[in-house]
Amino acid sequence: MSKHAESKKRPLSRDDLYRLKLVGDANISPDGSRVAYVVRSLDKDKDEYVGNIHVWQDGQTRQFTSGGKDSTPRWSPDGSQLAFLSGRAEKNQLFVIPVGGGEAVQMTTLDLGAGEPVWAPDSRRIAFAAQVEFPPRDEEQKKKDERRAPTKVIDRAIYKFDGAGFTFGRRSHLFRLDLDTREVTQLTDGDFNERFPAWTPDGRQIAFAANRNPNWDTERGSDIWIIAAEGGDPRQMTTQSGAWFAPTFSPDGSRIAYLGWPLVDDEEPDYWNQVWVADRSLKKCANILDGTDLNEGHSVGTDWAGGGPDSSLRWTAAGLHFMVSERASSNVLRWTGKKLEPVTRGQHDVSSYSVADDGTVAYVSSDETRPAEVFISGKGKPRQISAENAALLEQLQLQAPDQIVLRGADAEEIEGWVLKPVGFASGQKYPVLLYIHGGPATCYGHTFFHELQWWAAQGYGVAYSNPHGGSSYGRGFQNSIRHDWGNRDYRDIMSFTDEVVNLPWVDRSRLAAAGGSYGGYMVNWLAGHTDRFAAFCAQRSICNMVSQGGTSDFAAFRQDRSGGTPEGNPEKLWDQSPLKFASKAKTPTLILHQELDHRCPIEQGEQWFSALKRLGVPVRFIRFPEESHGMSRGGKPSRRFDRLGYMRDWFARYV
Repeated sequence: MSKHAESKKRPLSRDDLYRLKLVGDANISPDGSRVAYVVRSLDKDKDEYVGNIHVWQDGQTRQFTSGGKDSTPRWSPDGSQLAFLSGRAEKNQLFVIPVGGGEAVQMTTLDLGAGEPVWAPDSRRIAFAAQVEFPPRDEEQKKKDERRAPTKVIDRAIYKFDGAGFTFGRRSHLFRLDLDTREVTQLTDGDFNERFPAWTPDGRQIAFAANRNPNWDTERGSDIWIIAAEGGDPRQMTTQSGAWFAPTFSPDGSRIAYLGWPLVDDEEPDYWNQVWVADRSLKKCANILDGTDLNEGHSVGTDWAGGGPDSSLRWTAAGLHFMVSERASSNVLRWTGKKLEPVTRGQHDVSSYSVADDGTVAYVSSDETRPAEVFISGKGKPRQISAENAALLEQLQLQAPDQIVLRGADAEEIEGWVLKPVGFASGQKYPVLLYIHGGPATCYGHTFFHELQWWAAQGYGVAYSNPHGGSSYGRGFQNSIRHDWGNRDYRDIMSFTDEVVNLPWVDRSRLAAAGGSYGGYMVNWLAGHTDRFAAFCAQRSICNMVSQGGTSDFAAFRQDRSGGTPEGNPEKLWDQSPLKFASKAKTPTLILHQELDHRCPIEQGEQWFSALKRLGVPVRFIRFPEESHGMSRGGKPSRRFDRLGYMRDWFARYV
C-alpha cells in the first residue's frame, strides 16, 4: 500500500462498534455448492444485535433471511432445506425454509425456546436439546407467578449460570421434530441435563451427553448415552469415569468419536479436551491426540466473535475433523484413520467451520487487522467468499503487532505482542496499556480485537502476552498455575513489562494495566505487589477467593482450579486472594462490574472498592445493570460503547 493511500485512512473509533460486522457460523451444504453464514451488527438506534443469515452460491452472496434475530443455519442432508434458530418470537425457536425459495416456517413454540438443530439422515426429522421447566408448574401456580415474582426454592448446588440467570427451575432435555407432521416429541425427562444430540447414520438412534448420576450437581463428569429415535429408556455407552461429551458417528456407523478427559481417582480434572474414537461397543477406545500436546477446541480470546456450533467434531468420508488452538492460532485438523493432517494453516483464528460430503471445508477466519470472514478450502488455495467488512476496512488504519518472545517463570518461553499507537513517530515517547487476558485457560492470539485496536487509535501503545496458565502452549503450561494463582503468572507479566518498558518509544512513567475476569484478578494482584503502574482498570474481577468460592456459578467445582473450598482450606484460598495484600495498594483503580455477573459476582467488585476506599486509594466503581460476565463482548451495544468511554476518561486522568 502506498503512503498516500495509507494517509487517507483514519483511526478506528468507538462508533465503529456500530459499523463493523460480526461474521460467524459458516455452514456448507452437503454438495459443497452453497455456504450459509450469519452476519450480525450492533444496531445503535434499537440498542440491540441484529442478525440474519446470508448464503453464498455461484460466487455471489445474498441475504437469505430477514428476521433480524436469526442464527445457527444448518443444511438438511439432501440439501433441500435450511433449518435455523430465530428469536423473532422472543425465545429462540426452530424454523425451516426451503432452499429453492419460500417463507420460513416456525416449527417449535416451546416456552423456553429450542437449541441447535441436528438433522436426521432422512432430512425429515430434527433432533435438538431444549430447556424445560423442572419441576413443571401447574396453571394455577403459573398465574400466581405472573402476579408476583416467584419464590426461589433451591435444592441443587448448580442453580444459576452466567448469561442464563437462575436455572434451578429448568433442565435441558432432548426433542425430536417430525417435519411431515410438525409434531415435537420430548424424548428424555427427569432431574438431569442432556446435550449434544447426534444421529446414528441409519437414523434409528440418537446419542447424547449427560451426567445422570443422582449427585450430578456436586460430582464432576458426564457420559455418552444413546436412545431410540422414537424414545424409550436411554442406554449408557461410556463406562470409564470421565467428562465425556459431543458424540459423533463415522459415516458407516461402525465407530463413534467424542470429546473429553478421564477423571482419575485422587486427581483433579484438568479440562484438557482430547478426541476419542471407539467402536460402537466402546470396548476398543483410543485417544487420537495421544502423543501430541494438543487440546481440542477454540480458545483464542476476542471481543469480535460471530459464534459457531457447540462442538467442533465433524466426521465425513474424508476423515474426522476438529479444531485446535496452538501457539495463539486456531486451525482445523483432520484424522484420516492413520494420521493427523492440517486442513487450515497459518497464523490466524479459525473460529468455526463445517465440512461438505467431499471434504470441502467452509470456515470463518480472522487475524489482527482483519475481522472474521468466510473462506472455502478444498482442492487448491483457500479463497475468501465473504467481504462483509471490506468497505469499512478500506477506511481504517489498523495496527499490526510486533512480537516479543522472552523467558518467563521456570525459564519457559513466553509470547507477547505490542501494538504501536496510530500515528507513531520515531523519537517520541508514548504511554502503554498492558492488557491481561481472562480464563486463565484462554489466550491472546492472531485474531481481530476491536478494543486493542481502539486503544492504539487513542494514542496508546498496547501490550499483551500469554503468561503461564494460558491455553494453546501445551498441557503442562496450561495447568502450571492450578492451585497457585499469582505466582508464575505474576512473574511472567512483570518480565513481559520489563521487556516492554525497554522499548525506546515507551514512556515508562505512563504505564497502565487492564484486564477482565481472571485478567481482572491479576490487575488486583498487581495492585498489592507493585507500584510500577500509573493506573489500573479491574473488570468483572476477583479479589477474594474465599467468598467467590461460595458465590460463583461454578462454586460447586471451584476447588478444581483454586485448590480449596471456603469450608475446607480457606487459608489456601486467602493466600491467593488479592484482598489479602490490599493494604499495599496505592495505584488509582477503576472498577467495572456487571450486576448480573454470576461467574465473578459483583460482591467481588464491592469488596475491592470498599477496601481501596478505606485505604485512601483513588478509586471509581462503575456498575452496569442487567449485564452478565461477558458484557465487553456480548452486552448491550450502548453499554459496550459507554464502557470504553469510562476507561478512556480514567486513563486520560491518571496516565
